[in-house]
Amino acid sequence: MGFFDKIKKIGIFNGFSQLTDDFYDELEESLVMADLGAETTLEAVEELKSRCKAEKIKDIEGARQCMRDILAEYLTTGDLSVDMVNTPAVVLFIGVNGVGKTTSIGKLAARWKREGKKVLLSMIDSPADDLLLCVDSDFDYLFDGATEQSGRLLSAGNMFHTYTYATENYLCYAPSLHNVCVKATKNDTRIFDFVRFFDRYSQTIYPLFLWYAYSAKLSTENVFTLVEFKASVRLGYVDIRRNGEYTLEWLRRNVERRRRSLEMHNPDMVSDVEAFGRELRERGVEPENTYLFMHGHTLMDNVTLVVLSAVCDKLRQLSLAKIQSSAKQGVALRNELSNYTNTLRSIRDVLLDNENYTSCPLYKRLRDDIQAYLTAMIARIKQQEPCPTMLRCNFEP
Repeated sequence: MGFFDKIKKIGIFNGFSQLTDDFYDELEESLVMADLGAETTLEAVEELKSRCKAEKIKDIEGARQCMRDILAEYLTTGDLSVDMVNTPAVVLFIGVNGVGKTTSIGKLAARWKREGKKVLLSMIDSPADDLLLCVDSDFDYLFDGATEQSGRLLSAGNMFHTYTYATENYLCYAPSLHNVCVKATKNDTRIFDFVRFFDRYSQTIYPLFLWYAYSAKLSTENVFTLVEFKASVRLGYVDIRRNGEYTLEWLRRNVERRRRSLEMHNPDMVSDVEAFGRELRERGVEPENTYLFMHGHTLMDNVTLVVLSAVCDKLRQLSLAKIQSSAKQGVALRNELSNYTNTLRSIRDVLLDNENYTSCPLYKRLRDDIQAYLTAMIARIKQQEPCPTMLRCNFEP
């Protein structure tokens, strides 16, 4: 669920008839729950109070419109035009994982082409002695040189790749997700087994993963596209009862329908997909760890964040209920609730800061690659020998 969807679901404006302290406290809590961020939430609520007082707004509908204006102002970034006077114009995109850099680049490139401009999207062809490249593996590691791009990746010198599909898969490493919940909610109660859930989730989507990856390997055939795969494996909600088993059962039915459809329309490919699955096992892909090799943004945005949101919502509810059931009342209770909500963090922000994936076997392989490179480089420096033209940085499992 995106930010705007969460904002639309806030029902606080329908639950009050007057602008009381309780209204502002619950509005603050609702905005934090919508991942607006604790600091921004405090600023927004204080600004709402000031404007309502200055403009003599006393009704809920007026406060709603005022809050809408405040949030719109926060999203205003100033002049959105791009200076294309100097030629060639170079546009640099900077952003953390998952904010839409690639999507924005594609849309802007298409727009400028329609406007008659010449657009160049270029990648560095290969690393050099004085240049290290660090890239997402995508499917190139799994394809084991079967495609031109895979061959170039695996044979390139001074290049490190993730082994997982992308860095997002590391951020979503199941054993690390409980810690994400603790940091986002300040509640360390274990109410959900992320390792077991993602194990079951991976087993559930494994048949479709094979079809999608095999289709990608064919490159010229669109048997099962990313859009179709994403629609088939995404989670619209997660019922955390029974550790998400109700949700997984729903997903299992959808996957089975799609698998039967693929086999019915492509009967000559069934045995090839099965053989491809055996090849992937040699590269470390098992039904239980499929999520580490699937499309990274699909995993993070349409699976992991959905699960985390459901679990964190419950943990926050438990924390609030504990505070409200205490002996404190009145101002003291409101202060306690306010102090708690002020400590909450955006789930996405915490996930993007997650560094507790170092126990992942695939990460350990990447770490070993880097260590091997450093060891070899130090040895050459000591021997004062020129650096060779190629250094393999990927190892067979």
